[in-house]
Amino acid sequence: SLAAHQCDVRVKQLLSIPSQFASVHSPKSADIPRFSSQYIHLYNLVWLILNDLIVGAAVGSFLYENNQLLAPILAHGFTLLTHSLTAALHWLDDWPAGLKLNTELSRFYSNLLVALVSFWAGLLERAIPYIPFAIRIIAITGCCGMTIINCLLLDALSLLTVHVRICYLLSVAIYHRLLQAAHSLWHLFQGRRYNVLRGRIDHWDYDLDQLLLGTMLFTHVAFLSPTIVTYYALFATCQMTLVLVRGGLETFLIFMNHFPLFTLMLHLKDSWRIPGESAPPPCASDETYFPSGAVHFDVPSQPSRPLILKVSLIGIDRMLFLRLYLERTHTLASRLSEFWCVASQ
Repeated sequence: SLAAHQCDVRVKQLLSIPSQFASVHSPKSADIPRFSSQYIHLYNLVWLILNDLIVGAAVGSFLYENNQLLAPILAHGFTLLTHSLTAALHWLDDWPAGLKLNTELSRFYSNLLVALVSFWAGLLERAIPYIPFAIRIIAITGCCGMTIINCLLLDALSLLTVHVRICYLLSVAIYHRLLQAAHSLWHLFQGRRYNVLRGRIDHWDYDLDQLLLGTMLFTHVAFLSPTIVTYYALFATCQMTLVLVRGGLETFLIFMNHFPLFTLMLHLKDSWRIPGESAPPPCASDETYFPSGAVHFDVPSQPSRPLILKVSLIGIDRMLFLRLYLERTHTLASRLSEFWCVASQ
């Protein structure tokens, strides 16, 4: 459950605040960049938690006051999750766009998957009267922050789309077997076979009867593949849409947990307080530096010129946020590619 995981993350953050506060307000060490990074990390965490609570309370109040208005909208969404999928299955079973699929196999697909979707639709219809109560429960959790509401929405989305996931797994299993059969027949026509003991593909001389049987099986695979690929494409598209929605909500969750809000405030107000790497110009004999090269003072030779302070603007919290965002983007892209590619095993 993402909600339980978020609660665990928030509790750990709250428990770490006292130790960070004591470390920041202890006698300052000579390591200025380390002290500045601890200071920014502490108050950025405090700002994120406070903003999370404020936004969560506002959204929770809106949900609680308008639960009766939102309930019919969600009920209509429940029906769309099942009726639209059922309509698509019936459409595929009726020669869609002039594409003549295998009648028997298409009828088997349609009857099986429509029965599964109809069963889930009956369960959702029984849950419709409890939608206002569920909205009020989610609204009450808004006092714990907007991240909790977001995680509850993600958990609810996973629960409400179980039928799509099951239909997708069934279509993937059949599609995977189809590719395996086509791959084996391709080796048969090339005079090869898979050596189980050595784990490799060796050359092999097949009899005429084996080649004739392979030709018959290849005919079946060729004529059944359009139907299997069509149903696979339908549920792969549905699953990809759900992954995009979940990816958007999870990205918003990352923003709420790791957005460098305090760092940006310092960047606008006192950018010299942000620690980071510096790349100063060639040093003159009259230049001095802070420890670790965090801050660079350029002392002019002429007394009439003011003191120049040069600081790098590469903040630690911003780099952490960028790393987490790129990791989430890479994870989302990997999950999307898994839905369109079949494993080679």
